[in-house]
Amino acid sequence: RDVERSRGLGDVYKRQADTSIQKIYPPQFYSYMKEDMKPELIAVNAMYGWLYNKTYPISGDENTLIDHMVYKGKVRYLLEAMFPQETEAVIMNYSEEELAWCYKKQLAVWRELTRVNENNEAPIYEKKKSEISKWVAPGPFTSALSEEATDRMGEWVGLQMVRDYMRENPEMSIPDMLDQNSRKFLKFYNPKR
Repeated sequence: RDVERSRGLGDVYKRQADTSIQKIYPPQFYSYMKEDMKPELIAVNAMYGWLYNKTYPISGDENTLIDHMVYKGKVRYLLEAMFPQETEAVIMNYSEEELAWCYKKQLAVWRELTRVNENNEAPIYEKKKSEISKWVAPGPFTSALSEEATDRMGEWVGLQMVRDYMRENPEMSIPDMLDQNSRKFLKFYNPKR
């Protein structure tokens, strides 16, 4: 195998750090994806992919937005346990400004997630995949909110829910927490913290 020609994950991330390369390589990535390809994020991003796909894969029982939020929050919580030296911004793959926006808007976001519409339904119990992805899918912003919103706000709120749950249940082990139904996390979440 020609080592000079091989391109691993580290090579892609190193190239993304160079702004001239970022404009041309690799072209299949959107600009918001390229911005997340920083060398300091390699380990966390690789472990996220491994946890998400191999160790704690989505089971198929995640039918609502709250299920997806808590599932992704659990994965981010696992990352915090694996990388205790990393900041929340690194764990979430956010800039410090994006993370600050999350904290500043947390209560307003929660109100939007739990706002009951004319059909007596709240977005947090949404079952349509296209609507769920507006809250948890990577992108330049959280499309369920606004173009100013940090992306994946549903995932970040999910992490806060898991943290609050674990704070209120200190005897709970991580494996036991992973087995908990997403609805159990609702009563412990405090968006005003």
